[in-house]
Parts: sequence; structure tokens; C-alpha cells
Amino acid sequence: VKVTEKLVGEYDNVMEEKIKYLCTKNFSEQTARNVVSRQLLFETERKMAQGIGRLIRRQDDVGRLFVADPRVGKYSKKIWNEILGKMILEGEQHQLSEEFVLRMFKAIHQESINHQEKILKE
Repeated sequence: VKVTEKLVGEYDNVMEEKIKYLCTKNFSEQTARNVVSRQLLFETERKMAQGIGRLIRRQDDVGRLFVADPRVGKYSKKIWNEILGKMILEGEQHQLSEEFVLRMFKAIHQESINHQEKILKE
């Protein structure tokens, strides 16, 4: 607990410094806090996704993740949309329509869910 308290305290100091910096750039304190909070949630969600990616390497690897903070899910859609946006641009370079790329990725996603459910039932 002491190590956690120390890390949280150090992190709080970094956040406060970011807030102070934004305030020097004519942000109100509340706006600065909102910006830093959103940045923290976005970074946290990205790190969670990276960590899961490191744990799940094969098609038969399955895991469960429970996140109790309701704010975290808000950025999942943003990350998914970023990925789709990149894939749409790459598809256009190969003369693939946006509709085709979206259908393909939705099908891949659904197949992944089906495969996970099958493994969990075994």
C-alpha cells in the first residue's frame, strides 16, 4: 500500500504540474483539469489495450478484463474509429471501397467474438 500511495502521490504531482502549465496558457483551472483528466483516461485505455495485446498472442488465447471505471469505455470507440480510419485509408490505396473495408473488419470482429465464445464454452 505504501508503494502505491507513493506512486499515486508522484503521479498527482505530475498532473498538477500539467494543470498549472495549461493555466499559464490562458486555460481556466477547470478546463485544464478536464483536459488533463481526458488525457489520463485516453492514455490509460491505450496502455490497457497494449497490455492485453501482449497477453493475447494467438487465436486460442482468451482472457477477461473488468474495468470498474465507467469513464474508460468512452474512449474505446475513439480508438476503434482511429483503427478503422487507418484501414480505410490503406484500403483506398489498394482501390478498396470504404464499405468493403468496414464490412470486412466487422466480420473479422464478429468471428473473433464467436471464436472466443466457443473457447470459453469448452
